[in-house]
Parts: sequence; C-alpha cells; structure tokens
Amino acid sequence: MIRVIGKIVDIPAVHDEQGNETSPATYLPGYHIDASYPVPELQPFLLDPQPATPMHTFGGVKTYHYRFVDHAAWHQFCVDHSDSEGSLKLTPPKQRPPSQVTMRQARLALASAGLLSQVSVAIDSLEEPQRTAASIEWDYSQVVERDRELVAMLGPMLGLDDEALDDLFREAAKL
Repeated sequence: MIRVIGKIVDIPAVHDEQGNETSPATYLPGYHIDASYPVPELQPFLLDPQPATPMHTFGGVKTYHYRFVDHAAWHQFCVDHSDSEGSLKLTPPKQRPPSQVTMRQARLALASAGLLSQVSVAIDSLEEPQRTAASIEWDYSQVVERDRELVAMLGPMLGLDDEALDDLFREAAKL
C-alpha cells in the first residue's frame, strides 16, 4: 500500500481567541509518501535514516518513508511511472514468507542455496546449552518456523539477513 502524505506539519499554526492566525504553521521539508513495503522505484527518495518516531504507520506493519523535494517532483515521478491510462506502475510487494516449512523443504532450500553443510558447522560453534538445544531442534523437528529463535540465531551465522531468510522460506515453500 502506498499513501500520499504530502506536507507534514512540524509546528502547528497558532490562533488567537477569535480564530485569527497569529503564527503560521511550519512544515518538514519535502513532499512525503509512505509505503507498507520497500518500493524499488522509490529507493532514491527513501528517508535515511527512517524516522524514529514516524508520523504515520500502517497499523503495526513496518512503514517505509519517502521524501520528494516538492509536489512537482512527486507529480513528475507519477508521470514517469504511469501506464498509458494513467495508472501508477510500481513493483508489487513480495509475497509474505510462510510462517513455517517442512524440514524437508528447509533442507532442500538450504542445499539449493549452498548452505546446508554450513548449518551443522554453525550449530557446532554455539556455546552450551544453546548448541544442544539447536542440535535437537535441527535433528528432530518436523517443521522449521520462521519466527523461532533457532532461525533468528542461525540466519546471520549463514550470512542471511531478514530479507534473505524470508526469500529462503519463500523458495522452500515451493519445494
């Protein structure tokens, strides 16, 4: 989902008792757009760093904040990325990764990525009692759950960030 925010008030206008404006509002620089997923075409406009306390979010979903110089720059972007009927054409969001895959699917996906042999090495490098718990989970689980501590712990050890883990789960689900 993409939401056009436009200008964001930094300091609201001040009005007297009769409703007359005594001090105009001030605005954050730029023209703001929010998205519920990282939009590749908007990457050059991504706020970096992202706001620590964003003004707008998508109901608990991670929100990506983009800023254009002004409304004219946003309008030109829309013209440049629209089809002949005027519909904005942007890369759609990736499908959400499955919450779990079978151990067979996980091992096949890891093998396909050239990572299967590294799992045992990574588990063996853990300190006790994590090593024993991870070994039991790896050897005896019938499913691998995306939000399990084992996945969060082994992912970085295999060189996988959150996005790469999500991609691996998506691939595993196809097997």
